[in-house]
Amino acid sequence: MKILIIDDNNDILQLLEVLMSSTGQDVDVISNGIQGLEMIQNNEYDLVLLDITMPEFSGFSVVSKLAEVEKLKKNKILFFTAASVEDSELDKWYKLGVKGCLRKPVDPNTIFEKINEVRHTA
Repeated sequence: MKILIIDDNNDILQLLEVLMSSTGQDVDVISNGIQGLEMIQNNEYDLVLLDITMPEFSGFSVVSKLAEVEKLKKNKILFFTAASVEDSELDKWYKLGVKGCLRKPVDPNTIFEKINEVRHTA
């Protein structure tokens, strides 16, 4: 499985990269939304773990841009955030095509459970 992780926290990026790679996943990491958007547009990923709150270009901005160019539904995006975002706010993103949200801190088993759940969705 090819996974892209976009998060502005380098400690989280390193931790997730090691965690995912240890289970045989092919992992790319990037620390900002603009470069993350470019990677999504220029590569194919089975899953994108996307932080919502990043400086300059948020996860919401990434999703909005993908929706504008009609590439959102081709990508399985899973928000991964420490931000306090209301479920009602997330509902609008789910309707656009975001597959779910993991809230930091999160247990590694929960990450893998959610990834497997998203992996098997259409």
